[in-house]
Amino acid sequence: MSDWDDAERQALAPLERELADLREIHAGDPPLDLLRAARTGVLPEALQQKTIAHLETSAWSRALAEGADDADAAFDRASADRLLSQIQQQARNAGHRTDRRPMWAPVLVFVSVAAILVVAVGVWRRDALAPQEPSTTAAQRPPPPAPVVFALELTKPDVKLTSAALLVRGTGGSRFADDVAPGLNAYRAGDYAGAARALEAVQSNYPRSVEIPFYLGVSRLFLNDASSAVRALESARARDDPSFSDDVAWYLAVAYEHAGLAPQSRALLERLCGGNSTYGPRACAATGARR
Repeated sequence: MSDWDDAERQALAPLERELADLREIHAGDPPLDLLRAARTGVLPEALQQKTIAHLETSAWSRALAEGADDADAAFDRASADRLLSQIQQQARNAGHRTDRRPMWAPVLVFVSVAAILVVAVGVWRRDALAPQEPSTTAAQRPPPPAPVVFALELTKPDVKLTSAALLVRGTGGSRFADDVAPGLNAYRAGDYAGAARALEAVQSNYPRSVEIPFYLGVSRLFLNDASSAVRALESARARDDPSFSDDVAWYLAVAYEHAGLAPQSRALLERLCGGNSTYGPRACAATGARR
């Protein structure tokens, strides 16, 4: 106990007299490591037999060795603290008894409690001296990630139709303008989820339409579904309609940027920067090029 601190000595103060008697009585007992080794049968034969014989006759040594073997499984810091508190309370209660029976009358009970106390204090000391994980305070928590800021502005293009669209009829004989009207009306109203559903529902009836995949792709961009927007706008680009080519290129560049495909986005912007469309100045500004 010479290396114990004041808090540990204070915790054991109520039992100091009893522990001093125990130290004197058991001064010649084998050390704890030897007792534990004997229980596993790893000592040389002569020493093994001598130590086992001691364990068979000493209730104290048996309780101490058994408690030490089970310490890691039986105790954590909270368990050790509770046990110390209980023993301290029992010691205080014992100090107020009037019968003052001899200390060694309930020898087996006291031996068990004292042995467990030694083990518990050992666990308590081990836990107290072990490096502690720093607690995560609000100041230590990493800041939330900053929102992603994209270089390309996402604005809603106006609705327009190709001249041929007014004459096209679907596979069931219905007019294209009538079939796309619900989706385009939802798009105009800013209901991008409704627009996407309505346009998807009629897309298979008009496989050559550039309007449906274009406005579907833009709607998905506003829904933050960049990968689906890329697929729809790439489909619109494959239609190769001159009246939509610059619109498709710009919004596909936006979709590529949102999807993390910077090289593909830059290639489209460079093409737009070299052209004469209304997207040219924005494309040049985004790439740092001069017109």
